[in-house]
Amino acid sequence: MKAHKIILIITFLFCFILLNTRCTEDTKQDPEEEEEESADEIPVLTVPYIDESDVTYIQPFGVPLDFGDNDIRPHAAVDFGCDDGIEFKASASGVLGNIWLNYPHSYQFNIEINDQYIVHYCMEPVNISLLNDAEKLDAIYFSPGDSIEKGQTICKMVGGPGHLDWGLIKDDERICPACYLPDSEYVRINALFKKLPGTFEGYENLCPDNGYHSNPRP
Repeated sequence: MKAHKIILIITFLFCFILLNTRCTEDTKQDPEEEEEESADEIPVLTVPYIDESDVTYIQPFGVPLDFGDNDIRPHAAVDFGCDDGIEFKASASGVLGNIWLNYPHSYQFNIEINDQYIVHYCMEPVNISLLNDAEKLDAIYFSPGDSIEKGQTICKMVGGPGHLDWGLIKDDERICPACYLPDSEYVRINALFKKLPGTFEGYENLCPDNGYHSNPRP
């Protein structure tokens, strides 16, 4: 009789442990599902400048510019004027993507955040014609494929004073990166924009609502 009770107790314990294990496994998320969620995650950016005193002017997103031959269209980035030698930081964590050195007015690179979002840096110094490719490459502190942490110093302006074109690409569409800053940074960068010199009448913030772009922020 005692042996029978012992067998029943052991059987009960075995079933309990087996059931509990299965329940625990069922609650574990598939790594592929976790990866898909992170790929769709909306990024929270930080401003690209290291110190506000580094910025000489700010141009809002979507300002109509003449790109030559009467090609007037909205400029799909926020511009930060700066002096020669000023460094910038990564606006987001990700992987350094492509680097472009052969544009006549700029050297450029991407930070790939996930499958949807890419931060674009386009450095436009006034004396770029005096730079060779090695000098441009030295001004980008990482190589394609390197992991980048948000806030790391990532590049600098060389070739005289100029400006950084700071852009954000979502699913191949250029959108205003300032809209993806946390509230405190969004307020501060717009205050800085209004304080600095510029001729951008009618622009109350860096992400205007117009026929070209809609600001998702309240």
